[in-house]
Amino acid sequence: MIRVISLFFAILIGGMPSAGAVGACPELVGWLPYGDVNASAVVNDLAYFGTGGSLMIADVSDPASPRIIGKALLGQTDVRSIAVAGGHAYVGVIDGGLRVVDVRDPAAAEEVGSYDAGHSIGFDVAVAGDVAFVAMGHSFVILDVSTPSSPFELARVATDFGTTDSSFQGVVVRGDLAYLATIRDLRIFDVSSPAAPVELSRCETPGITNDVAISGDFAFLAAHDEGMRVVDISDPSFPFEVGHLASPGLGQRVTVAGGLAFLSEQPNYPPASAIGVRVLDVSSPETPVEAAFIETGWNFSDVEVSGSTAFVSTGVSGLRIFDIDDPSAPREIGVYDPLGRMRALDVDGGIAAVVASNRGLAIVDLSEPSSPTEAAQLEDSEQVWGVAMRDGLAYLADLDGSLRIVDLSEPSAPVEIGGLAPDSTVGTAYNVAVEGDYAYLVHSRGLRVIDISRPESPVGLGACQISGSTNDIAAAGGFAFVSDFYWSFRVIDVRAPFAPVEIANLEIPSEGLAVEVDGGYAYVATEWTGLRIIDVRNPADPVEVGHLEGINPEGLAVRDGLAFVACPGDGLAVVDVRNPTDPRLVGLGGNPRGGFDVALDGDLAVVADYWSGVVIFDISSCRAPLGPPRLPAGRRVPD
Repeated sequence: MIRVISLFFAILIGGMPSAGAVGACPELVGWLPYGDVNASAVVNDLAYFGTGGSLMIADVSDPASPRIIGKALLGQTDVRSIAVAGGHAYVGVIDGGLRVVDVRDPAAAEEVGSYDAGHSIGFDVAVAGDVAFVAMGHSFVILDVSTPSSPFELARVATDFGTTDSSFQGVVVRGDLAYLATIRDLRIFDVSSPAAPVELSRCETPGITNDVAISGDFAFLAAHDEGMRVVDISDPSFPFEVGHLASPGLGQRVTVAGGLAFLSEQPNYPPASAIGVRVLDVSSPETPVEAAFIETGWNFSDVEVSGSTAFVSTGVSGLRIFDIDDPSAPREIGVYDPLGRMRALDVDGGIAAVVASNRGLAIVDLSEPSSPTEAAQLEDSEQVWGVAMRDGLAYLADLDGSLRIVDLSEPSAPVEIGGLAPDSTVGTAYNVAVEGDYAYLVHSRGLRVIDISRPESPVGLGACQISGSTNDIAAAGGFAFVSDFYWSFRVIDVRAPFAPVEIANLEIPSEGLAVEVDGGYAYVATEWTGLRIIDVRNPADPVEVGHLEGINPEGLAVRDGLAFVACPGDGLAVVDVRNPTDPRLVGLGGNPRGGFDVALDGDLAVVADYWSGVVIFDISSCRAPLGPPRLPAGRRVPD
């Protein structure tokens, strides 16, 4: 199931999760990482970059054809910074500090050590000899990495006030000096004795200082809404600003190489221009001049330069490679484009159909749950928003309002076999449910009934207008059950498919994100108000009979008296719903950072994690006897 995504900042819990925080189920068994590409490093024709919670290694000796040769799984987190030295990659991550990956054999890259900083973020990392320097938000941490598998702290410098106003964001080390971008200023430390760093000076900046790069006697600062600032550091005890370049975007990262500075931007509000990377001529540092612009879209970007090639990490747009031999006209020559953010999925017979944000539908083979693999992608599916699977077919809800039907009998070669054009009266299609010979397509303004008895030639039958923006749909027994954005749970009678009609509208305490129906009860994931259980045995008179708060549900699936609930920041919750009036949490596994959807297939629960990829749990232990069912007294269901 999927909803119209309202992005919010989930509670982030880093690291590879362990099973059974509350009970004996579920157990994390596999993970196929996807996500934004937000950091990169390039050494000796190898590009190291993060996608979701993995470190990827690509051979870029032919930049036009980057080839993945290795990866290391770092858990359900985001890679924010990478430094490579001595056969090891030092990776700063969200909610986990620093991870150390042995990359001497890229094909067998593996995490060998870590420095756990709790919920700190490794914003930036630099390595000099046996010492790693990490800008970690409220702290600047210096680590001994002479034994990479066992890094240990030598020194820690806290920010002045312990607030984000003075957070350490970027670090560069040159000789015995460390240069720190700290939100409000540039700070310079003598680190000739790493265990006893000494602050030499500060240079305040008018903007928020997000990053720093050093070239010669100058420091170049990415200064958020103040563009790029240039600071003379020829006397480290007395740095002073000498140059400035205004920019319409928000400067996030800066890299300097060969007389050029690359300033990565995020959008201002409202966006004043296209967003991407500004290529600046800094041969005269006091008067930087824009030479070119590389548009990357609405994403965080970072740049690494090797010779005349620039490697740009562009969030959901992947790793893009540019020839910058002519700085005034960068030319894209290669790209590695991961699927990006997961937002919906369904599973059938060991095959998952996964909807991703920037490349549409991917087919994932789950035959080896511990090692899921991508089997194929469906071309021209970037607008697919929802999916339902049955009998080897995937039914796709497309944002243009259409239904698309894809044959997945050969997972490596999906074939689109049928479809139905949009209906302008019901708006954008967000999701689809299938029951019997019918598909029910839920739109922004209503419901559409489609005859799929011949999948090659689906036929539109009837439509029903709904006053509100719909999120999700489930179908059972001739009725469709719809959750919507405006705090409503609706019941549509579809027994007359040419004339569906709304017969009930029940107010719920917040936005309904997902809905499932099982055994006469509807289960609704609501934003911030937990799991709601509604008796629909009389569909014309739905009644809420139970709820479980304390969890933050996004997606759910129900089977055999258990509800499996994807909860961003908390994990996959398993709820005993055999007594709908008294749902009880019986298991909590993993820490999916953005679990937006979940589907069941045999002993597996498969989660579409918005930020980190496809996460697979073994739920066989969740079938252990939990005692006799606790059922409430039933209501008579009219004929």
